[in-house]
Amino acid sequence: MHCELCIVNCALKKLATINLIIMNILWVDDEIDLLKPYTIFLADKGYDVETASNGQDAIDMCRENLYDIVFLDENMPGLSGLETLARINEMRPNL
Repeated sequence: MHCELCIVNCALKKLATINLIIMNILWVDDEIDLLKPYTIFLADKGYDVETASNGQDAIDMCRENLYDIVFLDENMPGLSGLETLARINEMRPNL
């Protein structure tokens, strides 16, 4: 999980350096409860963070909402992170 958080931190820093304002984040992980402190931290920094615990829920949420960035766990039961990413990209190629 530590490596996953480093990747998230690097992504947010890179986006901040190119002056993009991230408002809406979708974080998808089958162990989302373990990430609660980090989602709270992001919310306290002004980000709107929504969570999903599986790929299908993430796809449904992306169909109904607009997100600036989506963090996906690669290994989830059901649809993997890569399968979920491919389906989200079909719907929202600019995400």
